[in-house]
Amino acid sequence: MTVERIINKVTRCCSWLYYRRWERSELLAMAVLAGIALLILVIRAHRKAAADAKRFRACGPVFDMRLTEHKRSHY
Repeated sequence: MTVERIINKVTRCCSWLYYRRWERSELLAMAVLAGIALLILVIRAHRKAAADAKRFRACGPVFDMRLTEHKRSHY
């Protein structure tokens, strides 16, 4: 299969999607699915940020203490 044939297939598919008459229920279903996907992405980002914050809070005081101990040992 040549690159030109692949491009033609993709173009046909995209033009079929563009020129197709969409039913209201199909548009509503796509909007709901897009909303759910966006919500999942936001929740995952929030959980990752919360986990990072928890990890940094857990090691924060030890890291600060080590920095102060290091500075005191030089004087």
